[in-house]
Amino acid sequence: MSQIQSALLSSTPIIEGNSVTLSIVKTDTKAYTPTSDEYTLTKCALESSADTWEGGIITVNHTHLEKGQISSAWFEDPFVYARLEGLSTEAVDAINSAAYRGVSQESQPVEVKSDKQITKLNGTGVTLVFFPETPACTMTNGCRVASSNFPC
Repeated sequence: MSQIQSALLSSTPIIEGNSVTLSIVKTDTKAYTPTSDEYTLTKCALESSADTWEGGIITVNHTHLEKGQISSAWFEDPFVYARLEGLSTEAVDAINSAAYRGVSQESQPVEVKSDKQITKLNGTGVTLVFFPETPACTMTNGCRVASSNFPC
């Protein structure tokens, strides 16, 4: 299966020098392949796979490779949070400006149920979303869809 992406209007990032901590994805977020196939990132997937984003790449608007990497990632219901280390001064300044719009997770599905609910994945990176691009989801909604009641 192709890589999937989902965007989230991120909460206010915590900036410390050239490091930034922010939420990158929310439980039940819709994620899309490059051909627009829609999947759902379940709580099971995010809870069990959050740390797979560690060591992942950082890009800008899914097109430009940014300096640094994801140093840590963890799940705190309903979000996965990530710490981005070693960012360029320009990227940190841009995150701290009105041009910053949010973040988009990038991952590879590992286990998918027949109803297109992803129950396991490998995080590969994040992209920082800047104007003129706009995340598809708000922090409150997070591209939210109804949860299934199936066990992990």
